[in-house]
Amino acid sequence: TAPLHIPSSYNLEGENIMIHLWDAGAVNSSHIELLGRTFPAESGDNINQHTSHVAGTMIASGVNPAAKGMAPKANIKFYNWVNDAAEMAEAADNGAILSNHSYSYARGWYWYSNWFFSYWKWAGDNNTYDDENFGLYNINSQKFDQIAQAAPYYQIVVAAGNDRDDGPDNDNDHPADGDYDSISDYGISKNVITVGAVEDIANGYSNPNDVIMTSYSSWGPCDDGRIKPDIVSSGTSVFSCDANSNDYTTISGTSMASASVTSSLALVQEKYKNEHNIPLRASTLKALMIHCADEAGESDGPDYKFGWGLMNTKKMIDLIDNSNNDTRILELSLSNQTEYSISIPATGDQPLKATLCWTDPAAEPVSGIDPSDIMLINDLDMRITEKTNNYFPWKLDKNNPDMPATNDSDNNVDNVEQILISNPEQQTYTITISHKDLLLDEDGRISNQDFALIISGIAQGFPTCT
Repeated sequence: TAPLHIPSSYNLEGENIMIHLWDAGAVNSSHIELLGRTFPAESGDNINQHTSHVAGTMIASGVNPAAKGMAPKANIKFYNWVNDAAEMAEAADNGAILSNHSYSYARGWYWYSNWFFSYWKWAGDNNTYDDENFGLYNINSQKFDQIAQAAPYYQIVVAAGNDRDDGPDNDNDHPADGDYDSISDYGISKNVITVGAVEDIANGYSNPNDVIMTSYSSWGPCDDGRIKPDIVSSGTSVFSCDANSNDYTTISGTSMASASVTSSLALVQEKYKNEHNIPLRASTLKALMIHCADEAGESDGPDYKFGWGLMNTKKMIDLIDNSNNDTRILELSLSNQTEYSISIPATGDQPLKATLCWTDPAAEPVSGIDPSDIMLINDLDMRITEKTNNYFPWKLDKNNPDMPATNDSDNNVDNVEQILISNPEQQTYTITISHKDLLLDEDGRISNQDFALIISGIAQGFPTCT
């Protein structure tokens, strides 16, 4: 089945948006669904099924309606994954705003096949019980964060991976990969959007029980306790383009979910650019996505399975439309040793929600099995106050990954924070953004920190305050 699309009345199809795609090889550019809208960045690559399917999931025109992509008038510039970091940095310098990366390194156990044999193969260090790269902020994580930090309008989207519970049941040296702590490399980066896969929701979302986790989608936490994945989307039995002629095929995986999210974000950027002539900053786009996600999982708030919830593009578009009424989209900057505050009147008849996100400087890679080093460089804090009441952001406990999120103290590991007041009074609330220690740039010098703040549940018509 194809992912759900936003209503046609919104007139958003990704027109004039270029999505950059790194994958295993070339797109089947002659496919009837993709004609004239995919452009190779390098020559000599063989047409690849996975790459073609991901491209179709994003931009297929809908000649076959079941294969219609999320952004059916967008374009794609595609690269193979060799030398991806240098190519991404160059693309960002030239104005790239979105890229999809449905690949990563083989970690832990993976299914190895050749012409003669198929079997589970161990990719980790033979001298360790587990593969240390699961959950680890390594040099690959750092590279993507460095690229994102240098290009504030460039949003990188990566697949969480399909590693959960991989491996044989009878190996005494290395256990199966397990469920929690099964995301690695690029998916551990702070500034990317890491996407997990859920089952298709045939009749649309109505409550959290509608969102069913797949058997394969990798789960967090990161070793420092950060929330990953960031978001989930449909990834099972996605029907899209094949590598052969004008054929189609069905594939499942976080690759497909990631492609769905990337191309949905293309629609959001199209909407914003049409109205403001510039795109949203990457941190704002991520904050908006998380703010508008549909609740998933057993408890309110984020978790290490579904992240912040199910992608909801329509809510993102609607929030942009209402951004001067009962919602706000703020792109701001915090100076070292200062704070920002805004007083807002709550409607009192809907939840008051605020989501904070910032592009954090890359951290130094660490090593070992499950190191506890915190990778956050600039620790921003959000608090909402009303008279003597204090409201804190959601956070998770990596040592108890099954436990529901709590909201009774600061979050000192994530570069996304969200406060939800489910039943606010019809009163004025104050949102304050502050920080701990010093604010630093990528070179360790004192600097400002740009951030995005999304607010909903506001009484209409109040003036913008700083």
